Amino acid sequence: MRWCYLSVVLAVCALHLRDADGHEVFWGSCPTVTPMEDFDMDRMEGLWYVAELFESKVRCMTWNFTRGEEEGTYHVLEEKASGRLNSIGLTQPSINTATLRPHPSNHSARWLASWPLNLVGAQDFTIFMTDYDSYAGIFECQKVTFFHRQQPLILSRQPIMPVNRRQEVGGRLASFGIEVAYLKRVDHGICVSATEGLDLPGPGPLGTRQDEEKPEDQDLAWVTRY
Repeated sequence: MRWCYLSVVLAVCALHLRDADGHEVFWGSCPTVTPMEDFDMDRMEGLWYVAELFESKVRCMTWNFTRGEEEGTYHVLEEKASGRLNSIGLTQPSINTATLRPHPSNHSARWLASWPLNLVGAQDFTIFMTDYDSYAGIFECQKVTFFHRQQPLILSRQPIMPVNRRQEVGGRLASFGIEVAYLKRVDHGICVSATEGLDLPGPGPLGTRQDEEKPEDQDLAWVTRY
């Protein structure tokens, strides 16, 4: 009886975790995703547009990699539309920052990512392919008792990613046994920057926040056409 109760509790937690950050939940252990060889994390620094991921109705999602203040660490600043409308009818953006630390395997393309909304702890963060200048493929996964949470991401240096490149990265994911049918495209139409014009602290975790302090008369200045 206690095991059945625990199973229900864990299932509810899994669904909550999925809703929090868009990860899909599957039974068993994380699939084996081969990390890229001879990977150079420094070359990943800078802005990336998220082209596809396991989350629907996402707009204007970007990742920005920066070197961390702690030696051997990096930060990923995530920005995306939150679905809230401002005074000119655009969705309000939100920002979230993860810290990447070296994986126990010491592989250059495997990291442990700590996101503020992930109450379970750090999760595996694997870069499985990239040319650094135009595209990248990343797979996040976290084992939680008898199930796991996974989130693959296809990144592009430009807002519009060629179809053949999307298919190439998606094909690699499929070769690892990832359910690519769950991938959803991210719209990079008229987007609102959550960080432009803000007096933010230096590189480092910003936690999770939504921009609510910007004066309304600055709305138009914040519109960025990607």
